Amino acid sequence: MRLFVCLLLSLGLFLSCRDKETKAVNDNVPSEQLIREIYGAYVQGDFQNYVNHVHSFKDKPEKYKTQIVNMMKQRAATRHAAGIQIDSFVVSKIAPLEPKKTSRVFLMIYYSDQKNEEVVLPMLFDQNTWWVK
Repeated sequence: MRLFVCLLLSLGLFLSCRDKETKAVNDNVPSEQLIREIYGAYVQGDFQNYVNHVHSFKDKPEKYKTQIVNMMKQRAATRHAAGIQIDSFVVSKIAPLEPKKTSRVFLMIYYSDQKNEEVVLPMLFDQNTWWVK
């Protein structure tokens, strides 16, 4: 009887630890709200805000960031002249790769010419913040 009770308690302890581990993985991904904020800035043409969320630009001088923003503006103007604009986007999936380190965000993007595509937005967790990789 003691052996059965010990096995039952061990099984319960094992299952409770496993649930906590699974929950930790799910809690350690970028929030959908943050993703909408970051990519929404890009869609709205707020390229400065978008660049401020890109990890590879965080330690670059402001002059460099300004050049990147200007290139993004030129690309947006070219797309606009061609009649192609992003109408909307939806976060379709957030897939953690390493808990609280990296994730892949799948976005479904809908264009003004009735086309759509799914893109992957890689994310990186650094200094207590999620960044676009």
